[in-house]
Amino acid sequence: MTALITGHKARERFGVLSRGIGRANPKLSLRAIGAQLEAMRETTPRGGRNWAAASVKNLLDRACARGLLPPG
Repeated sequence: MTALITGHKARERFGVLSRGIGRANPKLSLRAIGAQLEAMRETTPRGGRNWAAASVKNLLDRACARGLLPPG
């Protein structure tokens, strides 16, 4: 089971994870990326188990804005 990570580090980590999943299969929807995170037993930044598409998009957008991921 994944330990609960909070704050800035969690957002960075999940942004990178989400982008990696999306790059592995570019046809995946945000919801499908969330489902992959759930299958990996990754908790949301708030400690939940269910990833919403909006949560995945928000994390990807933040990671891109901070320069952690390339745009797109």
